[in-house]
Amino acid sequence: MKRVFLLIAILLLLLSGCDRYDNEFEKSLTDFLNEFSDMMLTIHSPDQLDQIMQYYNIDYLNSGTSYSDIREYFETLLQNSYDSYFVSIDRFSEGEVSRVQWTLFGEIEDYGIAYIYTFIDCVRIVDGEDKFVGNGAAQEFYNYRYAFQYDLEEAILASDMSIIEPYFTEDYYNNGLDRDSLFFLLDDISPALGFELGIIDFDTFECTFVYELTENSTGKTLLVDDTYTVVDGEYKFCGNGEEAPDTSKQKVLVELFTGTWCPNCPTSEQVLHDLKEQYGDSFYYIEYHISDAYDGFYADNDDLLDYYLGGIECPTAVFQGQFVRSGGISDQSQYEMPLNDYMTVDARAFFDSASANWDAETHEVSVSIDVTLDEYLDDNDLYLRYAIVEETAQASTSGGYYHQAVIAKGDVPFEGNLSELNDEFSISYESGLPDDAILYLWLQTLHNEHANDCKVHNVIEVTIEGL
Repeated sequence: MKRVFLLIAILLLLLSGCDRYDNEFEKSLTDFLNEFSDMMLTIHSPDQLDQIMQYYNIDYLNSGTSYSDIREYFETLLQNSYDSYFVSIDRFSEGEVSRVQWTLFGEIEDYGIAYIYTFIDCVRIVDGEDKFVGNGAAQEFYNYRYAFQYDLEEAILASDMSIIEPYFTEDYYNNGLDRDSLFFLLDDISPALGFELGIIDFDTFECTFVYELTENSTGKTLLVDDTYTVVDGEYKFCGNGEEAPDTSKQKVLVELFTGTWCPNCPTSEQVLHDLKEQYGDSFYYIEYHISDAYDGFYADNDDLLDYYLGGIECPTAVFQGQFVRSGGISDQSQYEMPLNDYMTVDARAFFDSASANWDAETHEVSVSIDVTLDEYLDDNDLYLRYAIVEETAQASTSGGYYHQAVIAKGDVPFEGNLSELNDEFSISYESGLPDDAILYLWLQTLHNEHANDCKVHNVIEVTIEGL
């Protein structure tokens, strides 16, 4: 019986010990960082170098920096005239290999505190002790990034995605795309139309890298929000391992410049009207009339056409503020092809709510909106544009009717760096609005001169109450 009790006691002790070990492991990173920070407060002279290096693994390798390199760095630093040092732990994430970002400061008596350097490092248990081990990469990520940019451009120009294959892991999976699916999208960027590669964001702590490809002629964009890791000393894009996020596609706006005097315009108007019936709320179109009865008080319709085209020609259709097609069209596909391209693009701005009310006494439409912007959307030169249209106008020269004729328009600039906009404003109209008036609101980047990034980011149709 005593033997049984003894075995039970030993078992309980072992279980207790395992539980204690797990708890120690869960908080060991915090303890390690606190001990390291406390140790740095005691450093005052070069002969204390070994006190620092005991926290580093002998096989340390971090973005090309070896154990001997980091030792030499601290040795040189301690020979400077700082009287004391202290550490700020900026952020960390725990795991089998934990990531840490910390900043080192030095203090000189009578001069104050000076920033020295920010380190991004990895911590792992080695022989039962936490150690700085580095990320295992043989080079800086910046060098890898520039090499990838160069090779990606070469791959698109040569239509040969095998050029960039070494930059990706074989089991790559990112937002629902495997490696071949991503390569298919990258290869779809046309080198003949010209393209630009832009780096949107990267974070060497989170190991994320965001880039965007834009076709110069069409404005079609491909945004890649990727994740990388280190494999056998080399950086590799591995993806986030997640399915595609549930993101809505942008709605497309087509601005048509037309006139009752234009013999080729009715065909373009009819094609847009038919496409609208086919695609429903996926896109909207509006018509700016030039030098006719529907131009109304807005002679600057000519200026808007000149902004897009650099000259005056009707009909001209502008897709999403970017792709411009001028002249008469012979078939529906000439509008349908760019329309389909833009309808596949993820939205960068979202109209969470919008309302409009007509006041017959003040002859004003009061508008209230709530807009959220994607984190990667540049809000410089961003405007909220608006247009009130008459859904059906009187008979045209072709014997039909004009639709979506703009009778009032304007814009409201965004101010400051905004992730969302809650705003109210009024639109004045000198006479009574027609019963079938509709308000369109859209977010668009506008520069002094039209450029490829003067794109419409999203559009919404709003019913005007009170008519």
